[in-house]
Amino acid sequence: MNDDQITNRYYGKVDSEKTFQKTQYRIHWICKNVKGNKVIDIGSSQGIVSILLGREGFNVTGIDLEENKIKEAQEELSKESEIVKKNIRFINYDSTKLEQKFVDEKFDTAILGEVLEHFSHPEKLLKPIYNILNSKARLVLTVPFGYLRFHDHKQTFYIYTLIRELYPYFETISIEVRDKVIYYIGERREAYLDSIDKLDINKLLDWIKLGEEEFANIEKNLDKLNRDRKKLLDKRNEEIKNLKNYIQNIKNDDLSTSNESKKYIDEEYLMKEIIGLEQKLYKKQLELKVKNDILKNAYNKIKNLSSNTSTRYKLGEALISAIKSPKKAIKLPKTLISIYRKYKKESKNLLEYIELNDVRKVIKPIESSRGGIIFTPTNGAGLGHLTRLLAIARRIKKIDPDREIIFFSTSSAMHLILQEGFLGYHLPSKMLFSEDVTATQWNGLLEEQLSRIIQMHRPSMLVFDGAYPYAGLVSTMTETQNLNKIWIKRGRAKQGLETIRDDKEKFFDHVLKPGEAGMIKKENEFNPVIYLEKTELLSKEEVRKKLQIPKGYKIVYVQLGAGNIDDINSTINKVLKILEQKEDVYIVMGESIIGKRLNIFQDRLLVIRDYPNSRYFKAFDMAISATGYNTFHELMYFGVPSIFIPNTNTKTDDQLARAKKAAMAGAAKVIEEVADQTLTENIDYVLNPSNNLKMKENCKKLIDTNGADEIAEFISKTINDV
Repeated sequence: MNDDQITNRYYGKVDSEKTFQKTQYRIHWICKNVKGNKVIDIGSSQGIVSILLGREGFNVTGIDLEENKIKEAQEELSKESEIVKKNIRFINYDSTKLEQKFVDEKFDTAILGEVLEHFSHPEKLLKPIYNILNSKARLVLTVPFGYLRFHDHKQTFYIYTLIRELYPYFETISIEVRDKVIYYIGERREAYLDSIDKLDINKLLDWIKLGEEEFANIEKNLDKLNRDRKKLLDKRNEEIKNLKNYIQNIKNDDLSTSNESKKYIDEEYLMKEIIGLEQKLYKKQLELKVKNDILKNAYNKIKNLSSNTSTRYKLGEALISAIKSPKKAIKLPKTLISIYRKYKKESKNLLEYIELNDVRKVIKPIESSRGGIIFTPTNGAGLGHLTRLLAIARRIKKIDPDREIIFFSTSSAMHLILQEGFLGYHLPSKMLFSEDVTATQWNGLLEEQLSRIIQMHRPSMLVFDGAYPYAGLVSTMTETQNLNKIWIKRGRAKQGLETIRDDKEKFFDHVLKPGEAGMIKKENEFNPVIYLEKTELLSKEEVRKKLQIPKGYKIVYVQLGAGNIDDINSTINKVLKILEQKEDVYIVMGESIIGKRLNIFQDRLLVIRDYPNSRYFKAFDMAISATGYNTFHELMYFGVPSIFIPNTNTKTDDQLARAKKAAMAGAAKVIEEVADQTLTENIDYVLNPSNNLKMKENCKKLIDTNGADEIAEFISKTINDV
């Protein structure tokens, strides 16, 4: 089979589903029509036909002029059993000199699959084949029907032109045309014929009829194609006409309409500027509040000190004056009483001011609010902490619908809390403040705001999820009575960091640890926390319709976090470059809703900015991802065969150890050093249908239950027992 990609097409690794079906039919037809035991496959290429026949017990010799094709065929043969290997040999040889190679050897069948069209003089190949075949031996041949635009095609065959070349050597047994390919079976003549003068007129008429039928089919297809193109052209012309009219109408509009149009065009940019200004203003207000509180305290101290200083000065002056003047000495008792009364009055006013300030800080509790749960996720590097607590909160709401749930978070994705129907309070992360605001000042803000929220809602439990409890959080918990405190503390921290975190556990009543896939659980350890239930995922067909992905493509999900697409050496660039070369692959890139937008413009690629992206996972044939806790466990839980490229630069998360656990279970491949060859090999492996199915099953074995359900049940039981 003289086709560089024939093996890949046979197994469906390249091109479309239609090409895959055509290739399988052609190869199976050839194998089905082989006669006798000894077979020579001329132009064997990667050896797929030879190997298939060898598996059936035929003695096969594969011949090809290209040395690299013979090496590829031998490599494929090395994967077969010893029994099959004994039935097959591949030889790098010139097929026009077969008589010299096989002097004492004859064959029962010769195979010419898509070979004859590459010869300007077909007799240079047909005569040697004729001479190495046994009497009554068979020729099984396929060639393209009609013109095909390939640079190495030197002949164009129709029914008669093919018969004319083969007639002197072979008697036709059958000939047919299917999908623009001629399928021919012939039997070796006892003697070579010099001409075709004695050709049976009935056979000639049959061949002419067959050719005419195929031309009629081609004309029908061309006619349909032309009509479809005409419809499309008419549609486009109508669209152009409408567009021209629209443009003309715009030109004829008055100035006010033009200004209004410009206003709408600029609206999105204005909104972005307004949002940005609001964020800056809010940040500035917080900074000013901190500075104002500092100034107030300083003012009170100075005023008090000023008052004391003024009183001391007046007392001293009165005594000195009394010594100098007898008259003032007589009035001294009255003067001292006047100074004292004035001092007491000023002190009373200052005390009232301080008391008024203190009264302002007291907030009356909400009468209907009591016994709820306040969830406090930190921002982290992404949405992991918030996602875990939302997953748990959703399930607590199912268990106990009347339980009040409140969120207090430093995450910028507050809308995710609101869309789940929960009340949320927000304090911007310290990272958003200027360098003028110290950690102590920011923790003071956190403590003040959280204390007021607790004072208003009077929750029975606080659930914290974060890498490290803030000082303001710890201070608030310590000062609050009758508050059950739980830390959702995810494991898999890098060596040396766990001891530092363990010291903070003493401030909590319970420390619950969402575990890792495939690890044995210890006390207070649970399965990984997954946001969605399996029943909430969209089907593959729903995803195709929603994202407008055509049928026939394998869908590959890519989520590699930060990376510069314009840097040719970046991981994301290498991955997209290799996937783009695979014509049967459609790429879906996951983008964080709180991250920068990805500016990627490439065929067969779209970017989704949704939450959670896991709702699409049932549609994906493969994922190429970093190994963050949430994404990793969602891919495994929902059964997506994956290639993991761990991020080893994270501060606390050991992504490499996590990825290797999945690789050991046969659920994923791990790439530590990204190179084109390594990527290509792993992508081909995972997309192989057989490997893909096994990996899906292995994924699901890693996580049997959702840790969010387990933790929600624990929290509900604990709060009810309080």
